[in-house]
Amino acid sequence: MSFFAGTYAEVFSITEGPPLHDPLAVAAAYNPDIFDDNGGERFQVGIVTEGIHSIDQTQVGELGRTKVTKLPNGEGGCRIPRHVDLDQFWGSIESSMKCAVAVSPMPKVSIQDLEKAGVFNGVEKLV
Repeated sequence: MSFFAGTYAEVFSITEGPPLHDPLAVAAAYNPDIFDDNGGERFQVGIVTEGIHSIDQTQVGELGRTKVTKLPNGEGGCRIPRHVDLDQFWGSIESSMKCAVAVSPMPKVSIQDLEKAGVFNGVEKLV
């Protein structure tokens, strides 16, 4: 996160911390109960690290490939969620966004101001 915080600060002048790029992964970490892991399925997940780094893809082989193997029931391993409770997920996103807006250093801009500036030109209204 420190790398991304620095990049966002330097490139985009975002100094209050970088945005999150994968809200589903974050939600799985902080609210795992909204995900269905197919009755407790667990997997061994590995990355192939042996091989040749080359521009010629025929020499690379499986280098960098992710390999996933289902483990026997009851054995520990990684969860790979199959479904998510979308209402709870989007509710948590909305709640997080409301909190972010409340403390954001960004100026408050109304929909009318955005429309006046032409932000929505060429985009159909969703409401």
